[in-house]
Amino acid sequence: MVLYRFGSTGVVQVLSRAAELLGLVPIFPVRNVNTFSSSSSTSAGGSGASGAHPGSAVFRDCVLVKKNTTVSEVARKIMGDAPLAYVEGAGGIRVSEDDIVAVGKNDILSFKIGRA
Repeated sequence: MVLYRFGSTGVVQVLSRAAELLGLVPIFPVRNVNTFSSSSSTSAGGSGASGAHPGSAVFRDCVLVKKNTTVSEVARKIMGDAPLAYVEGAGGIRVSEDDIVAVGKNDILSFKIGRA
């Protein structure tokens, strides 16, 4: 009845507003910036609920960071001391490690490990 009457449960709106009030930015680390999945495989099968692979969830993880945090600080928080080759944003565009993350800007990131 709630979904029919209001269109949603409102959980996402509540969480978004709480993060905003606390001065936090939600960051979504993904492996594939084209499909936003946490799996690096791009197979066509397994799109149904019963055939989905556990590692291929879309936006599986969310990390909250303070406003005005740089991409390199986010990478350090998520990846630890792993050598970072480069960072990709939505659409496969490379992102500078000095860029600031914000809601809607550099909030979907894929960290590539290794030497540049």
